Amino acid sequence: MIHRRTSLPCPAFTLIELIVVMAMLSTVIALVAPSLGKFFAGRDLDSEAKRFLSVIRFGQNEAVENGIPVVMWVDRQQRSYGLRYEYTFEGTSLRPGTRSMTRATVAVKSFDNHQPTFQLPEELKLELPSTTRYTNGLATIRFLPDGYFDEDSFLYVLLKDQENHIIPITLSRNRLRYEIADLNNRWWMQPR
Repeated sequence: MIHRRTSLPCPAFTLIELIVVMAMLSTVIALVAPSLGKFFAGRDLDSEAKRFLSVIRFGQNEAVENGIPVVMWVDRQQRSYGLRYEYTFEGTSLRPGTRSMTRATVAVKSFDNHQPTFQLPEELKLELPSTTRYTNGLATIRFLPDGYFDEDSFLYVLLKDQENHIIPITLSRNRLRYEIADLNNRWWMQPR
């Protein structure tokens, strides 16, 4: 018995079906593209706020680990920020081989190669409270070797994008760390 092959039509798309699908995809992309642009712009602000907070925490950890003050500086005009180490620090230290404390001046070698500096993206800007004290045009947070902050450190910074979305980074209520604050509850803007 000989089997004859019957040619069944192969399932395929016609040219018109492909054109209709491409037109529908183009319409969907045209509608979604502006929303995606806003989504990615918001991601820039969010990422920069997390990086800013990470630099604060890194500076605090460096001060504790090395036993020297570390300063985080913010330059609003240049839209940049970074860390620098204080080269001389006067304080008490444990005399080697004993349990007694002695007053000493600690000289720290240069950390120039390890002083990170960050530039804000063009679409973002920093705002500081009007009560912020500036040293040589820079607002600062000074991390002490015990992990606390100097009293002259700024209380909060606002990161803003071009559409005026804001992320506040503030000193926590217990004054032990900085955190991303809730914009709806503005306790951090009250004078302390």
